[in-house]
Amino acid sequence: MNRTNRILQLAVITVYVVAVIATTWIGIRGFDIKKLVPILFILWAISPYIPFTLLLRVIKTTRAFLLLFLGIVIIAGGGIYLIVDAMFIHVKAQGTLLYFQIPIYQWILVILLAFLLLKIEKSTPESRK
Repeated sequence: MNRTNRILQLAVITVYVVAVIATTWIGIRGFDIKKLVPILFILWAISPYIPFTLLLRVIKTTRAFLLLFLGIVIIAGGGIYLIVDAMFIHVKAQGTLLYFQIPIYQWILVILLAFLLLKIEKSTPESRK
């Protein structure tokens, strides 16, 4: 693995860790954490970030690492922004529902990103070495 790929891999891991911590913190601040159900909802909210660790093991090309980095920034950053906006900035009764709906959209985007990354990996001569 070349230096650029290592830097991009470290950047993906950093964004991943920040996204998991931020999403968990938002869940703890937004729900009564003393019950089991909010813990399950927090696990549901961080579940779209798990495939990124698997994708890190599969991809080998610089193009794929760059796309993975951009994908996690957009998916995690957008999700966290929407959750914070709904739960803390524009507080409405339905705001907490977004905490449950956003992971659905994130999962769709993660699946599309994974297909795109795997297609790039198969078509790039660099990955066949």
